[in-house]
Amino acid sequence: MKTHLATLTVLCLSASATLVAGDVFRRIPLSQLPQAEEGPSGPGRDTFEERNLLTPVMSPYVVLESNENAEAYVETATRSSWESPAVNNSFLAVRSPSDRDVAGTIYFPKPNRSGMNVIPFKLTAADKTSEPKEFYRAKEDHYRDLLQGNLPGTAWFRHQADEAARAQGSKPAETAAPNGRDFRRNPELEDTYDLFTGGRAVSENLQLDRLMNIRGDNKTLVDLASLKDIQTKEMDWKALVKDITPAPDPLASRLPADQHALFFPSFEAMTRLLDEAQANGTPVLHLLEPKAEDTGTQARYQKQLCAGLNDLSRLLGPKVIDSIAFTGSDPYLRVGTDVTVVFETKQPEVLKTLIGGRQALAQQGNPAVKAVSGQAGGIAYAGVVSPDRSVCSYLAVINGAVVVTNSLTQIEILADVAAGKRPALASLDEYTFFRHRYARTDREETAFLVLSDATIRRWCSPRWRIADSRRTLAAAALNELQALNFEALVNGKANEGPIANDFPNLELGATRLTKGGPTSEVYGGLGFMTPISELSLAKVTQAEADAYNRWREGYERNWSQFFDPIAVRFSVSQKKLGAEITVMPLIAGSEYRDLINITKDAKIQPLAGDPHDAILHGITAVNVQAEPVVSLGRSISPLMPGVKANPFAWLGQSVSYYADEDPFWERMLKADSQQAYLLDHYYDLPVAINAEVAKPLELALFLAGLRAMVEQTSPGLTTWSTQDHNGKPYVKIAATGANGDFKKLCLYYATTPKSLIVTVNENVLKRALDRQEARSRPDYQPDATTRPWLGESQSFQAGPRALAVAQQLTRDSYHLRLQALSWANLPILNEWKRLHPDQDPLKLHEERWGVKLVCPGGGTYSWNAEWNTMESSVFGHPGQPRDNLKTPVLFSFTSANLGLTFEPNGLSAKAVIERPGK
Repeated sequence: MKTHLATLTVLCLSASATLVAGDVFRRIPLSQLPQAEEGPSGPGRDTFEERNLLTPVMSPYVVLESNENAEAYVETATRSSWESPAVNNSFLAVRSPSDRDVAGTIYFPKPNRSGMNVIPFKLTAADKTSEPKEFYRAKEDHYRDLLQGNLPGTAWFRHQADEAARAQGSKPAETAAPNGRDFRRNPELEDTYDLFTGGRAVSENLQLDRLMNIRGDNKTLVDLASLKDIQTKEMDWKALVKDITPAPDPLASRLPADQHALFFPSFEAMTRLLDEAQANGTPVLHLLEPKAEDTGTQARYQKQLCAGLNDLSRLLGPKVIDSIAFTGSDPYLRVGTDVTVVFETKQPEVLKTLIGGRQALAQQGNPAVKAVSGQAGGIAYAGVVSPDRSVCSYLAVINGAVVVTNSLTQIEILADVAAGKRPALASLDEYTFFRHRYARTDREETAFLVLSDATIRRWCSPRWRIADSRRTLAAAALNELQALNFEALVNGKANEGPIANDFPNLELGATRLTKGGPTSEVYGGLGFMTPISELSLAKVTQAEADAYNRWREGYERNWSQFFDPIAVRFSVSQKKLGAEITVMPLIAGSEYRDLINITKDAKIQPLAGDPHDAILHGITAVNVQAEPVVSLGRSISPLMPGVKANPFAWLGQSVSYYADEDPFWERMLKADSQQAYLLDHYYDLPVAINAEVAKPLELALFLAGLRAMVEQTSPGLTTWSTQDHNGKPYVKIAATGANGDFKKLCLYYATTPKSLIVTVNENVLKRALDRQEARSRPDYQPDATTRPWLGESQSFQAGPRALAVAQQLTRDSYHLRLQALSWANLPILNEWKRLHPDQDPLKLHEERWGVKLVCPGGGTYSWNAEWNTMESSVFGHPGQPRDNLKTPVLFSFTSANLGLTFEPNGLSAKAVIERPGK
């Protein structure tokens, strides 16, 4: 393996290129500058959430006045990731080509994060000079702070920090991504959605983002074949598929059993889902991403395959295509993977001609695209390919199905399936089970995804995990080469041809610098890296082998018995979005474990939980014999006179909670501060708990014991009185001798043979009693607006009013998170503007790094000459924040209905989001 000496020499020469004869270095305390004021430290944006979100994106920056080849940075004292820098312990570090005057402006965050202080300065030849190391230490710290903030531009920030370290004569630091939770994300929204939709189960089971920790011997090589695959047993599906014969997808017999498969029942269904995915790059989805970037994945693959959805294809597609399937060997779409589209058609030659025409157009529009043809796996193909594979489209017909793919390996695999040399997806018992559960005949189905046992097992194999690790390291190396040659590439002065690639422990093969950036003979380029299925991997290092064995052993400990396939059905229409998922079995360490224990053997009945048109309604199945329930009972039973054994023995199979439609919400929405109104009127919240009753007598004993406990522990502090509503009794518990608003707080409860209802709002209780009375009548008809429970273990529903209330209550937090995401793009955009003032920094970033930076609030970025920074049309910039955020897209939905059902060995989940018809 080549040494790293040549590369280090090149990098050190590059790093020292700015250290020319005549350079002058200055380091001045900010406190000595005439207009350097600390600024307000009182009330501002200084909550815990604001600190964590804003500190990384409110870094100090310096703008110099017409000083070519000069640089300046603010050096701050060591601080935590959420502590703002202080003027009195910060320094200005400047490098200039001579001892002439240097003038500029420092933009320094105010301590309370309400904005930025503007500090103009002018340094003369008489100002104290400093050692070069002090300047480069400030520069390194500046870029390390940006790097640790996990902001867009990571590769450039790392390169600059490492360059500054080398200029000090130091070894570049091993700077990893920040540990812990990324506070620019919305963990509450993400966690809630993942839990109810089953998304948590998918991420737990696949663990595709769990990287291996490679350390140790990188010289000794071992055979890849000597490493063990995942040893967890396959689930036996025979009993579950006995006597069922669902209608299969016509293309299921054409796809390999060990690749993911996404089926579309029609061309129209495919375009509907792709259009939905493209259109809903919404602010809400940006909250679930750590950066406000658009990688353009869908557009890139459409361009690569010569399969874009233009008007002609939308017109002709439905006429010649019956159904469609997408498949490939792995899910790493952003980095590069083999993508294959298989078309079921009665007119293969017509479809082949149409796609061939698209390939010809791609060739005509780009001289680098060349026509290719040949055979793969005994199947003839024709296609077009560019050197960087930005266009890479192979077209073939296999047993009457038309295939378009970006990898000849895929044609070989599909040919083996057609010849019976590899098992087809249709032959799998789990596919039969899933297709029976999600019948293909359901007219609402838009797409159906299957991840078989064999697919996930291969993704967890030593070949895939080690190859993915190598690609990750290769991508880092290519990013470094890109940053090293960035100025030459942008200025059009890059010398195309071979470049050094002596990175330690990486076999990149021959590397070249092209107009599009650096490329590796083995791994391709940053725009599209060689798919794992095409990488040759027979030997691995001992360090890689050891890392995989550690990863595999940890992964296998998560499984109690069997491995897990996954299936998902998608439904997309003008009025609603839906998804249904089955994961069997669940990972042993699942976050669902406590919930499974509580709900085991219990079931939510259709009319349980007082179903009605509440603005928010949740329900959970409860097993009174579950250990968490029994344990709680044991802890409180000694305090309740006359209550023995399990105090909750009266409880039925479910407990629900809801917020009722009520004038309270309208008053709250009209208040100047919704949070303040809630705090001031908590005693009138229209919320309730409804517990199903299985044993009324046991409930009576429980309530008697509860009252005795209260009167024994707090004698004279409460009064209990029986009230009446239309002949239905209920109990009012009021505080005695309370002061202020607390004296308004009362607790109301009613017991019926079916339920225990508890609330602080008397009208909510009366309405609940009226609904129970109505349901007992022979002529009762359910309200047409009442939505069914979608889960048997746990369900959650939210209506339009809940979404409006949530919008107001969370608006500040929502705005803050999107603002932080938007501002996170500014440092790298400002960097490009500083280095290349005549170019559009957004276009430059997208062209050179393949990522489009977007404002998550739907705005645009432009240059603010007064503040010398890029800014968002929606959120402004840290010095002048704006609030132009319109109503979030999420809250245009009219309702959300989510449900979970735990089954033996797994779970199924459903989610339906309704929206106004278009």
